[in-house]
Amino acid sequence: MTKITASTFPGGSKSRVNRAGDNVRTEIASAEDLQVIDEWRAAHRSVLNTFQAILRNRTRDTGITVAQRHKRKRTIFDKLHRLPGMRLSRMDDVAGCRLIFKNLKALNSFRADFHRARFNHKRRNELNKYDYIKHPKDTGYRGIHDVYEYALTLTRIDPRVLTKADPPR
Repeated sequence: MTKITASTFPGGSKSRVNRAGDNVRTEIASAEDLQVIDEWRAAHRSVLNTFQAILRNRTRDTGITVAQRHKRKRTIFDKLHRLPGMRLSRMDDVAGCRLIFKNLKALNSFRADFHRARFNHKRRNELNKYDYIKHPKDTGYRGIHDVYEYALTLTRIDPRVLTKADPPR
């Protein structure tokens, strides 16, 4: 994977990405703004593939399900409209992986090991800041969000426990 640096930041710079996001929010986005967003969104693909490979390797033969998700452009735009204070360059769920565990003990054990691992990624949130297992969302969502920075992009890892209330997929 090509190393992304401040001089090669997708979309030109964080401020340019944020400006493009602001223009989408205010309905004045130009073709150039949309191109900036496409470049910025595309940069998450290789990072997502890296995380997904790491997670699949670490979960091999464990019964843990790993799935990856790359947020659609329309969904990014919807989130920008819904959250007026959101800076596009700080949106942490453009790329993400969900891990589904059979029980909470396995989730906590894996998460502790993963946080101690030496990779080129850095967790950007406090350990239990997004713990929706201990503090479920009003919607009933129960999971944990760990946000990592890698190659100047943010990726979210969502470990959760499969419950009886979860619909089959």
